[in-house]
Amino acid sequence: MNTSPASTRSAENAEKLADKSVASSLDASINNQDDEQDSLSKSVHKEDIAAGQLPAQGLEHYLQEQERRLIITALKQTNWNKTQAAELLGTTFRSLRYRMTKLEIAEDQSES
Repeated sequence: MNTSPASTRSAENAEKLADKSVASSLDASINNQDDEQDSLSKSVHKEDIAAGQLPAQGLEHYLQEQERRLIITALKQTNWNKTQAAELLGTTFRSLRYRMTKLEIAEDQSES
């Protein structure tokens, strides 16, 4: 099967555009995500951190909650497809699955 360089470039460009579109959509979703997902977002806001206030529950808890939010956002973006969510997050399927277990993110959360 012989494909011309032009059709190969066209397919590569289409794939790059699709990747950019998904990444932009994920970025927009992360930026627009509301603060109701966890109690941490109610007690620590970006403005508080910028003003020099530290998270009440410590760095580790804060980072875990941020990671949890990003993973859930990616999963929602991909209709809870872990392979696609891992690609969006720049990680592997196995790593995503491990992190979901560690952060107690269950598939039944897809309803919320």
